[in-house]
Amino acid sequence: MEQPQPLAKVTTVGNAVQYFNALRLPLTFTEATAYLRSLWHSANLLSLYRHYFPQEFAASTASTSLRVRGEYNELNELNGLYSPKEIEFLHLVEDKLFPIYLDYYLEGDEREDCIYIPSFGPDWWSYEFEELHAGWQLLLRICGSVEEDRNIANLDTHRAGVEAAFTGLKRHKVDWNKFRAICLAKDVPISYLPLAFDMLDHDTGNIFLDPTDEMPVEPLEWSIEDLDFLIEHYEEATTSLEKAEKLLDWLTASPLHLQEVIELWNECLYSQTPNS
Repeated sequence: MEQPQPLAKVTTVGNAVQYFNALRLPLTFTEATAYLRSLWHSANLLSLYRHYFPQEFAASTASTSLRVRGEYNELNELNGLYSPKEIEFLHLVEDKLFPIYLDYYLEGDEREDCIYIPSFGPDWWSYEFEELHAGWQLLLRICGSVEEDRNIANLDTHRAGVEAAFTGLKRHKVDWNKFRAICLAKDVPISYLPLAFDMLDHDTGNIFLDPTDEMPVEPLEWSIEDLDFLIEHYEEATTSLEKAEKLLDWLTASPLHLQEVIELWNECLYSQTPNS
């Protein structure tokens, strides 16, 4: 059973006015609409809380009370945008389901009906080239997304071998279907090469990997259908990121690995440069 909430401590007339303003019912159509919308949204989040975390929901003693008027202050913690029980749910989503912009919800000026998620794909054009994992830098040079003479950072011990390997790179355009088929027939981690290039192109089909600052993902709704979708895609994204990390670490471990990838790339070049 939900525990009763302690009354706010009122010490001044101003505090009393502020407290009772928080309890006042909506007086206009606009206020009533906002009030009902907040109540519906609160009930929806609590329903999702019960669905995805039934044990935590049953054990929770946090209040479901919601005040839609008044400011968040030391007098009454229920004057925030979300009830304490809703805040529990948002933290559980962040900790156990998938990342969300938690601070954006808890520190915003109004309740959010949609789910906003971060992207974990290598948005390489938004950062300094040298800040990328050296493995991403190598792959970008192989596919021609950066200048051919672009210096690879953080590979000083292998620099001579890396540059020697790049002298064998013939062209940047490959028969992608052929390249993918050959790579997938290889052992790990070479079999992860197509995935890594798809991640660079933001073309994996995964909602946590493909969006960019220029092309952000459309926000989703707080619904079972959309949460199930995000849970599945986050699991896929986590697996893809682990595969990419293994590939990049292997690729930067020895210039011989880079040479092996370049030879594989050259094997899949078009017989002639395709028309643009």
